[in-house]
Amino acid sequence: MKNIHHYKNKDYVNNVFDNVYENYDLMNDIMSFGAHRLWKQEFVKSIDLNASDVVIDMASGTGDIANLLLKKNKVQKIYRVEPNLNMLKYDLSKFENFKNVYNICGFAENIPLMDNAVNAYTISFGLRNISSLERALNESFRILNKGGSFYCLEFYKVDKPVISNLY
Repeated sequence: MKNIHHYKNKDYVNNVFDNVYENYDLMNDIMSFGAHRLWKQEFVKSIDLNASDVVIDMASGTGDIANLLLKKNKVQKIYRVEPNLNMLKYDLSKFENFKNVYNICGFAENIPLMDNAVNAYTISFGLRNISSLERALNESFRILNKGGSFYCLEFYKVDKPVISNLY
């Protein structure tokens, strides 16, 4: 299994997000012409959760997915896990009315949760920043309970000239 962007180490990625976290959502709006918001809404629509479910939102960023999940579903807990502390802490006010949101600064390759701890694992536009995809996927399946679901929203540069010029 190949690592995505193996030339980027954790320190490099962390440094990038330290420099952009305050404008991260605006940057995504500009780079995707706002489409990332529609993609995230459709992604969350596809996720079916129950009130007893425990969810992890890996590479949570500024919390878009966790926030949309909370608006759509009642869940027992949501763990927002984000490797960059500044991204994790940015705009926490959107979660202040939710007592079931837990913010964890951590990496997908070493998740500080027990085995079989969650019913659903979400990751949105985060795979490309993970240093070891194999370790991250192994961790995701370790913490997912039997019958749990893995949800991933991602895009990647393609080699088609018309599309690659947009990327």
